[in-house]
Amino acid sequence: MASYFSYLSWFSVFLLMVALMSGILSLIREWALIHSPDKINEKRLFWGCVRIAFVASAITVWGIEHHDVIALHEQIDALTKPDFELSRGSFVISNMVETHGDVTRKHAIVFVPLSILNHGAPSVIAGWTMKATLTDGTQVTGDPFGIHQPLIFPRKDGPITFSTDQSLFKKGTSSPIPTGGMVEGFVLFIFPDETKDRLQSKGTVITLTLEDSIHHPYTLEIKPTGINDADAYMAVPPSLQ
Repeated sequence: MASYFSYLSWFSVFLLMVALMSGILSLIREWALIHSPDKINEKRLFWGCVRIAFVASAITVWGIEHHDVIALHEQIDALTKPDFELSRGSFVISNMVETHGDVTRKHAIVFVPLSILNHGAPSVIAGWTMKATLTDGTQVTGDPFGIHQPLIFPRKDGPITFSTDQSLFKKGTSSPIPTGGMVEGFVLFIFPDETKDRLQSKGTVITLTLEDSIHHPYTLEIKPTGINDADAYMAVPPSLQ
């Protein structure tokens, strides 16, 4: 197959040389012989034009084939590499009470609803991280928090409940996201309780990162406005890990 394409390339060079020799270079030769017949060596002029035609043809064919190779690689990448597009809904920074029997623990939480569209090859989500850069430059890392019972946000107009099946820690890792497919849900990260107010401060930057099956990272930045509108505790049923 390689020899076939090599012969085809040389044949393309030959055809292009013929076109140049019978076209623009032929006109140049005729013009030179008409205007300076005594000064021009016709044989040298002919072979000079042949060399020019060869170099120009070889470069042109190489450029076309190089472009085709790049396009082929792009098509292969589209078939073999995932390509996620992330978009998020309104995030929540609040407190959470985690209860295990008689033991109660408080956390600061960052809750982010997400949709992930896959433009490339099918892939699961291979990993999640969330880091917050606080206003003084301090960096804190959140821990992914998987739920096994519904998640409840108390609101003035009634609680909002999210089922365990909506967690992207489950949905995104249990089966690949197909080409052209989308998965929607939420992620929940916990931080030390005392960081809640600092997480909400204007100037804080929260970076959510996920990886596909070939460990290519995708990031999404969250920038709180500093408005504290989530003072109510988020109630979480027992039996959480």
